[in-house]
Amino acid sequence: MRRLHDPMHFRGGETVIDVGSYVGIDLVGFLRHAPSSVSVHTFEPVQRYRTKLKQRVERFVSAANASRLHIHPFGLGRANHTACFLVSKGAQATHEAVSSACAAPARIVDVAAALRNFARVDLMQINCEGCEYDLLERLLEDSGSIGVVQSVEVQFHLDW
Repeated sequence: MRRLHDPMHFRGGETVIDVGSYVGIDLVGFLRHAPSSVSVHTFEPVQRYRTKLKQRVERFVSAANASRLHIHPFGLGRANHTACFLVSKGAQATHEAVSSACAAPARIVDVAAALRNFARVDLMQINCEGCEYDLLERLLEDSGSIGVVQSVEVQFHLDW
């Protein structure tokens, strides 16, 4: 079940984590229709996309609903590190790459450490263009962090 796309199943009071929010297309619909007490934490490491995400939310979501969104200026992954992202004009898929000339460096935080800040995560939505494999492996290695996550929705990407 694609819970991020069907927010009516939320009763209220839930916490949602969105890993790899891009420009917030899915989040806008979710924030407009989910109960007002659902809290959403988004992790988008690419500055350009965070800016567009903020603009989209300001434009299409009421101030009351937008206040439930917490935008974190880093991504989640296997370990803390600085990543280089390949961002091409007009692309709808950005992925981490190895490059000596990094145009869009970004901070990645260990997902297990980040989840220690939450008592419960009702839905973790992961769409991060290849990082989902490392992220899930790290979650499964650290039983304490995966234990707070009740439901996971993953968009797998085989290309990376």
